[in-house]
Amino acid sequence: MLYPKKSTYFLCFLIIALGLCVALPSALSVSQRQSLPSWFPSQTVNLGLDLQGGVYVLLQANMEEARDSLWQDIRSGVAGALREAGTFPLSVVGGDKGLTLTFEAKAQMDKITEAIRGVVGTDYAVQADQGVVRITLSETGEQAFEKDMMQKALDTLRVRLNETGLKEPSVQQQGKDLINVQFPGVGDPSRIKEILGRTAKLSFHLVDEGLSQSYSQATRLPASKMALPMKSEGDALPTALVLERRAMVTGEMLSSASTSFQDGLPVVAIRFNTVGAKRFGQATAENVNRRFAIVLDQEIISAPVIRDAIPGGNAIISGGFTAESAGDLALLLRSGSLPVTLKIIEERTVGASLGADAIRLGQQASVFGLIAVMLIMIALYGLFGMYVALALLVNMILLVAALVMMQATLTLPGIAGIILTLGMAVDTNILIFERIREECLGGLSLGQSLSQGYHHAMSTIIDANMTTFISSAVLLMFGTGPVKGFATTLIFGLITSLFTGVVLTRLMIVRWYRRQGKQVRLPILAPIQGKSGQKPA
Repeated sequence: MLYPKKSTYFLCFLIIALGLCVALPSALSVSQRQSLPSWFPSQTVNLGLDLQGGVYVLLQANMEEARDSLWQDIRSGVAGALREAGTFPLSVVGGDKGLTLTFEAKAQMDKITEAIRGVVGTDYAVQADQGVVRITLSETGEQAFEKDMMQKALDTLRVRLNETGLKEPSVQQQGKDLINVQFPGVGDPSRIKEILGRTAKLSFHLVDEGLSQSYSQATRLPASKMALPMKSEGDALPTALVLERRAMVTGEMLSSASTSFQDGLPVVAIRFNTVGAKRFGQATAENVNRRFAIVLDQEIISAPVIRDAIPGGNAIISGGFTAESAGDLALLLRSGSLPVTLKIIEERTVGASLGADAIRLGQQASVFGLIAVMLIMIALYGLFGMYVALALLVNMILLVAALVMMQATLTLPGIAGIILTLGMAVDTNILIFERIREECLGGLSLGQSLSQGYHHAMSTIIDANMTTFISSAVLLMFGTGPVKGFATTLIFGLITSLFTGVVLTRLMIVRWYRRQGKQVRLPILAPIQGKSGQKPA
């Protein structure tokens, strides 16, 4: 312990130097950072919503609507399977809980249920009784469906927000059907909310011209048809077209979407994948001179006439776009449609001035806490306390550097975690110094006391830090928002505290001991009496 290798000193110095370089830009202004050399680290600490201001939005997923859509898909699949089996139901009643099919051929129920089970799979319960078949989701299937919907919604939102260029947007599930979204640094949330709220379900349908001309609200349409409104332009009321319910192609078949210009106007250029290109080319070849509608979120944005077959899988979407709206639509189509409709149920805006006040108060609390801990350690342990004070400064630098390198987001509770870390950082040294005192009281020389103090205190230090680390890791894994920010800084603080408390202070104390000589006294202000009544050496 008293004769560390020179490489240990070099490695310790290298870690501190690198930490200082990484942490320095966070303490500089924008203009000062721009004057730094190009090779110098330029990243800074990411500030959370409560520190730099921004927008907080809480979204709720419409699971009932998602279940309705699910059962519509199941209904279509079951109908196809029954046609292949050569049987047809007398009636089909559906809802968000399941499907009920009534058959006349009661003797063929085994054949019918077998065909239905081949479509729905194991997550669904199929019950047949006296010509009536009920299809419902099992308990595990219900849980798997909701989990899948929420995970797809989270993934889609993250892709959308990352493509907008926002820095460190936070998207987290909260509870069963809520999604917590935070946009640090965003002043005008209107465009972001528009991107969040759009389901972006794109489909292409053939237009039924005859029914469209005679359509009114009182018109009863066949099951294979549907009426959708045209996108309104200016103050004109939207008109409706009657479309084939079955889509030619859907947005799931897109491989790319980008903005372009046609006749000087912004448009969205799309490309279908192999399957989509084949279906689109075949559909346009078979329906030349017919209109088809481009439907986005149950609204017709364009209804051009098919002049020629469109092979190759390329198409243009026009609809009176601006450059920004065309870019947003391309972004939505690239990221994919949301599997469930999201509704904004809560919105909060945090002003930048409020965040600046929080930063200023947090900085003051950190400085006051740091000074108080330093003074107490110097008062209790003299020169050794001064070494601890220096280690605390290094600890702060390394902690900031860790936040920068990991690009973790610093929140107001995170500042509380830093302040708590400052107090906990000296626990390691207190354990070591008190153990050194005990060894001195036992009659050992100062050199032996230093060696034994560090050696015997290590098990206690590891146990204490490990328990705190485990509890912080649990908070980080299962916590959200403020709890997660607190846990992040606490974990980083534990790691840097172990380095400064065990490695750095030991190197400084060993260097002091070897320079002063073996006869030097323990540098504690309050004298310690040994067992024989004499001061220990």
